[in-house]
Amino acid sequence: MSIYPDIGCPTAGQTVEPGKYACMNCPHKDNEDDKAIITLDKRGKLPVCPVCGNPYWAKF
Repeated sequence: MSIYPDIGCPTAGQTVEPGKYACMNCPHKDNEDDKAIITLDKRGKLPVCPVCGNPYWAKF
C-alpha cells in the first residue's frame, strides 16, 4: 500500500518487477547519465525520483 494516490502507474514504495523505470515528471536526456531513469535488476520497491522527488514512474 502506498501513501500516494493510485493514478494507474507504479509509485514510490510499491514493490515492482525488474526493469527500467522513468520518472513521469522529469524531462529525459538521450544519454546514459539520466538520473531520472532507474533500473531494477530484481523485484524491489521504487524510490522517489532522485532528481525531483516525484513518486510516479513509468515502466519501459
